Amino acid sequence: MRLSKKRALVTGAASGIGEAVVSAFLNEGAEVFGADLSYSANLPERSTGFTPMPLDISKEEDWERLTKKVAPIEFSSLAPVFLMRKPLTNAP
Repeated sequence: MRLSKKRALVTGAASGIGEAVVSAFLNEGAEVFGADLSYSANLPERSTGFTPMPLDISKEEDWERLTKKVAPIEFSSLAPVFLMRKPLTNAP
């Protein structure tokens, strides 16, 4: 378990690559904070070591909420961080 005693933050954690990264990190022993737009505030943990958090990466208040939840963690134990997002569909 290469990530034992490590904590990871993964955005886009509800599906696709982000979901696969969450599974891989959990399999390697990490405690994972999974953030995604599709998560509701009342979503229960889906497995030991996984904490889901609602996050819209375009909203500053969502990042502030996420920071308050993750900030009490000793910074040196938060590794790795994996940021994933879906492409904008309305982009020029």
